[in-house]
Amino acid sequence: MGQTGQGSVGIGRVLASRSAARSSSAKFRIALAELDSGAGYLSYLVNEANSAQTYFYFDLVYLPVPSGTIRTSDNAATEPPRLFLPRIDDFLRPLPRQLAVDMVCILTRCLIGGFRLDGTIFGNHFCAALTNEPKVFAVSTYQMRGYADKAGVSFLKSILFLCIGMILVGQTRLDFHDDTVGCPLDRCERSRDEIVEGLKRMRFDHEPCRREIDADMRDAIDSLLSLPLSGHHKTI
Repeated sequence: MGQTGQGSVGIGRVLASRSAARSSSAKFRIALAELDSGAGYLSYLVNEANSAQTYFYFDLVYLPVPSGTIRTSDNAATEPPRLFLPRIDDFLRPLPRQLAVDMVCILTRCLIGGFRLDGTIFGNHFCAALTNEPKVFAVSTYQMRGYADKAGVSFLKSILFLCIGMILVGQTRLDFHDDTVGCPLDRCERSRDEIVEGLKRMRFDHEPCRREIDADMRDAIDSLLSLPLSGHHKTI
């Protein structure tokens, strides 16, 4: 896979495909940070994403799992593990500075939990940012293989779809909306199954959202969502 470097927090960083020129010329630099998702071919995803457009530059890092990060219930056989973001806030919050990127996307196999703005707790989100820090967010791969199969897309593409939604929220004035219209910004709170509609469409063409971002970002997102990311990678 190439050389691996060590960051200041014991982070393994994949450097083989990194281009300093392309990284410095990109509008936004984003680190995909593998925590415990177990997703394969992430370097392939990063390389394809960087080849498809130049607005975003993606890097790949591997994070250690801090002690006590994953919460499991007494019914571990039936209840999924959860990553409660406030438990590792101190570990995650400095990552953009430590990695010299604009955003960090944590990939985890767990459902994601945290605090809403009104102080109530959520525990079953596909993705969420740290409290008052949109630059650091987590994306859950829990059940995404099944949803990707239902939609007829690859598992890697479903991960990219979730990441794009969080990038839009973190770098623009946009936010998730309650209506399910097959958009990366669908909230999917009525039912997690609603994510399948967005995965099937795999487009960012919801006009109320699309018109809020500049043309260069629109073109980059269109290019990312058009990536095949298929073939033998579809079944990983």
